[in-house]
This record gives sequence, structure tokens and C-alpha cells, in this order.
Amino acid sequence: MHFKCIFRKIWRKKIDWNKHEKMEVPAELLRASRIALGMSQAELAQEAGVALRTVAKMETSGTVRWETLRKIQKALEAKGIRFLDRDEKNGFGLRLPSDWPKAP
Repeated sequence: MHFKCIFRKIWRKKIDWNKHEKMEVPAELLRASRIALGMSQAELAQEAGVALRTVAKMETSGTVRWETLRKIQKALEAKGIRFLDRDEKNGFGLRLPSDWPKAP
């Protein structure tokens, strides 16, 4: 699925940094973040310290352990992604790094 199609499913919101550490980011948003950064599944798996098949499983079914999702989330955050939690009016979202897109 193309990045724009995935991103259309995600709503924006203002971030609450107090909730950020406990936020469980949806697998679809993690996948959208990986695609936005131009990373392959293998690169993300290496950065997060998880198996490639784990990243693939997370992106297709979303059924992986919470600790694994957190590792993947932290790896993407280390690349400059900021995840936005949902509230009563808006869904989850993401903020891209200020240098995005990177020059080739």
C-alpha cells in the first residue's frame, strides 16, 4: 500500500508528552513512519534489534508483543519521528523530522 493511502487513515492531534511514554502506537502508524523515512523492513528490524519476520508480522497482522512494538517505536523515534497520541476529537498521528525529506 502506498504511503499516502496509509497516512490518510491517520488523524492529526496535538501531542501530550506526559502520555507519550505509555502510548501504544498502532502498527499501521509504525509502518507509515518506516515508509516515510525510506527504510526497508530489514533496516528497521536491525535498528530495533528484532527479527525481520517480526517487523513483517507487525505490519501485516499487528499481533506482536507490546515490548516489541515499543522497541520498534523507539527505533523510529531515534530517526526523528514523533508520534502523536489520540484524544477525544482526533486519532493517532505522526510528526516527521525537520530535515524530511532528506536530500539524496
